[in-house]
Amino acid sequence: MGTKKQTSPKLASPLAPTSLVTTVFAVVLAVGSLALAPAAMAEPDVVRPVSATVSYADLDLSTEAGARTMLQRIRSTAREACGPEPVHSPLTPRAPTQFRNCVFEAVDSGVANLGAPLVTALNNEEAEKALTVLASR
Repeated sequence: MGTKKQTSPKLASPLAPTSLVTTVFAVVLAVGSLALAPAAMAEPDVVRPVSATVSYADLDLSTEAGARTMLQRIRSTAREACGPEPVHSPLTPRAPTQFRNCVFEAVDSGVANLGAPLVTALNNEEAEKALTVLASR
């Protein structure tokens, strides 16, 4: 009589239920790790001093129109200096706030360095309006 080779139930199928669950878990874990990799590799919060020149030779900063134009130029330059506006993403949830803070701080610094009273007053007025809108939310 021939002898039958007995096999263990675990060895009978390479995709036994326990093995399948372990394999699926490992794949999910690997995919999850890849999804979080950009956030883990993201650069830490680092302050990089940047300077930019904003021309106002063609403006009369003692007029409201000139002061508003100058403030707009400062804002535009600040947005460029702070880099591209980030896309809202769960991987980088603080990026939009950091970008806005960078722009606000750059504008405030530029306005202060300019030393034009009307530009300063307009910037303060618009900052107060922004705070009022945030407080009403």
